Formats: sequence, structure tokens, C-alpha cells
Amino acid sequence: VLSPCKVNLALNIDGVLENGYHSMEMVMQSVDICDRIIIETINNQQIDFYCDKQDIPNNSENIAYKCAQGFFEYTSIKPSVRIEVYKNIPYQAGLGGGSADGAGTLVGLNYIYNTNLTQSQLCKIGVKYGADIPFCILGGTKIAKGIGDVFSDLPNLNGCFFVIIKPDFSISTAKAFSNYDNMQIKPYVNINNLIEKIYKSDIVGMGKFMGNIFEDVADNHEILEIKQEFKQNGAVGSLMSGSGSAVFGVFNNESKAIACQKYFSKKYSWVKVGKPCGMPEIQVI
Repeated sequence: VLSPCKVNLALNIDGVLENGYHSMEMVMQSVDICDRIIIETINNQQIDFYCDKQDIPNNSENIAYKCAQGFFEYTSIKPSVRIEVYKNIPYQAGLGGGSADGAGTLVGLNYIYNTNLTQSQLCKIGVKYGADIPFCILGGTKIAKGIGDVFSDLPNLNGCFFVIIKPDFSISTAKAFSNYDNMQIKPYVNINNLIEKIYKSDIVGMGKFMGNIFEDVADNHEILEIKQEFKQNGAVGSLMSGSGSAVFGVFNNESKAIACQKYFSKKYSWVKVGKPCGMPEIQVI
């Protein structure tokens, strides 16, 4: 399964729910920069799990492993499966890498066991382990509300390209929310103008109206410098994704996007070009 990352074209917090979760208001987009998940059935009645990145849990603490457990509990199937996760999406970047792994695992298990669960059922399993997992199952361009699990469809972004940079530092999502909670004056982003531009297929206009309250929370000079350099290299807009630390630029021209990637590759070790895409893609091998 090739499971895409996500970027937030807009991110706003509009309150705190009774259960302590934050009520979100976001515009989300899946991008075809993917983690690769290989799933195969085995003879042993267990979940045999492997992740190729040492910094990420290689055991039952991994989100993909937890989602697999949730799938087998939901379907009452006894697990006899090996799951291998090969990371391409950096972690603590605001790109939904862990959520992509969980989503891809659920989509893949649903296919390999022929359980015919609906996307809604897969989302119900996945949201227990990560608020972004339902979006990563569905993919595409969407308005997300609630904790990020109530969706409205938006038109596909045609003629749009993303250059995404992961700086050499990471940001903890939990710490970002904690810092937001401690701010006396809360930042706010109005997503309505952005949504209007997406409906008009106006990529240039979309770039002007993107916004993310976590940029104010992070208050990081390097993120601001990257955004400025994106503008200088032809991006129609630039934004930090999620709680950071990844920053992306939006382009309406592929050659400009590739030139920008080459420029930033001299300064950063993880720089990718991607296009809008949909849900995780199953490949039978």
C-alpha cells in the first residue's frame, strides 16, 4: 500500500470540547509523497511487525500496529499477518506520517482479508489511534471539522504542485497544542476565502489565503525564512503544515516547483515535490 502524506492548507482551532480534545477547522490535502506498507499473511497466529526507521517504535506502540490490532478486534479475525512499514514521510513534521501508516494498514488489511469494510467503518477503527487517520483513509481535498474527523468534499486541485521541506528540527504535536492552550491571545485563521478560491480552481488565489494558527504558536524564525524563500522562488503561497515543522510551497507550474526543490536541496536533506492525490493505493505484488 502506498499511503500519502497530508498538508494543511488551513488550520484553525475554534474551541475545546468537553473531552479535552480541540475542536478543529481545517482544509486538508493529500500529497503523493508516500510511505510504503507491505502486508502478507503468515502461518503464525500473530502480528509480525517491522518498521525500517529506528527512531520510530518497532513494536505494539507503532500506530500501524495499533490499527492492525483494532482491525482484528473489530472483525473478530485471528491475526496471522506480517506488516512492514518503509518510511518516506518524516515524523514530527505535521505531514501525518504516522496516520498515513495507520490508514494504509487498515486499507491493506481490508483488502487482503476481503472484509469489505466501508471507508466509514475503517475511519471508525482508525480515529481511536489518531485524529488524522480518517482523513488519510479518505484522501483528496477536504474541509475537516470536529477533531478532524467530520468531512466535506472540496474540488480536486488541478494544476497544483507542492514542494515540501522538513527542516532539521522537529515539533511535538502535544507540545504545540499545550503552547496554544497557554497563549493569552489566541490566533485565528478564517478559512472561508481559501475555500472560495478552491471552488474557483484559483491556485494563485488559494496561495494568498492559506493560514495556520500553529505558525504563531511555533514562533520560529527558520520557518518564516523558509516561507520567504519559497515566495522568492516562485511559490504562489507557503505555509507550515499541521503543528510543524515541515513547510510547503504551492506552485501552479511544475518546472518552477522542480527548480525550487533543487534550490532548497542545497540547504536541507529532505525536500520533495508532490502533487495532490486521493486515498492510499493498493498494489498487488
